[in-house]
Amino acid sequence: MLVPAGKRESPLDRAEEARRAAARGPLEVDRFVPYLRDADPLVRGTVAGLLFLRRDSLPGDLLPALERACGALEELALLRAEMAARHGETPGAPDCRAALAADDEAVRSRAVRGCVLAGAVVTGDLHRMARDPAWQVRTRLAVALRQRKERGGLPPGGREVLETLAADPHPTVATAAAGGGTGRGT
Repeated sequence: MLVPAGKRESPLDRAEEARRAAARGPLEVDRFVPYLRDADPLVRGTVAGLLFLRRDSLPGDLLPALERACGALEELALLRAEMAARHGETPGAPDCRAALAADDEAVRSRAVRGCVLAGAVVTGDLHRMARDPAWQVRTRLAVALRQRKERGGLPPGGREVLETLAADPHPTVATAAAGGGTGRGT
């Protein structure tokens, strides 16, 4: 039996428990609720990431049931955005918009990359994310736009946003926008 989330001292221990819970058996709501209610974003993010990895086998009612049990968590919004982006969601889609507006910069940075690559953002979102206070978000935006450019499909406003990011005061952002120094995994 797993120790309920919050009973161990380390968020790393609880994240590892969540990983083990996701790895075994059928995906059931009760197995994930304690970890999604955990106070530490590492634990909640671990669950969302693991569920995304198992996205092809998620029961259709799992996400709505988790949302009913846990409320509107940023990690679940990100999970929905990542899944929607993989299925070609339309620009300005609600799941991407919710994840892009998250308070957590880690959620926003992952969402911006996935949603831009999927073409699920509108020009206003691109400009807003180019002004995001977190350099990680701006970097992932630059990397995603560069990848779209390499594929010959910059979204409307993408060229202007890349130019803005190339002049960013943070060197990592500017380098990413210029097309150098960042890995594909950023």
